[in-house]
Amino acid sequence: MISASSSTEATFALALIVFIQWLKKTPYFPWLSQQSAKANRLAAIVGSGLSSFGIHFNWSASNHSLLITGLSLTVVLPALYHWGIQFLYTHAGYKGVSAVQDGLTLLQELIQVQRDAGPNMKPAPPILPTQAPKA
Repeated sequence: MISASSSTEATFALALIVFIQWLKKTPYFPWLSQQSAKANRLAAIVGSGLSSFGIHFNWSASNHSLLITGLSLTVVLPALYHWGIQFLYTHAGYKGVSAVQDGLTLLQELIQVQRDAGPNMKPAPPILPTQAPKA
């Protein structure tokens, strides 16, 4: 059974994945790209941490003050655990999304090869299973 907390964490993980993918396509964050695995992981760690801590802040423009609440040991210790869980959700979701994207890219390339070859394309020979040598 999935608890409300688990479904919220999974939802935030998917939202974070979509957000990171969007950032990769913008010119404002050139260090995030399909090839920058370390920067992408750092973004996922920071994003998952932001969702885990129950620390709130309130800026008062009239008083020019920042009030931070919820910063205690009883909040921080469980938040570290939830941060790890949130990162696992985000990492697993990202791997699933990137696998689907890789599959779609491969399919598009195969379709393009078939289109380029035209109607005279010969079918590939069947792949036969290899037989193990007899001992």
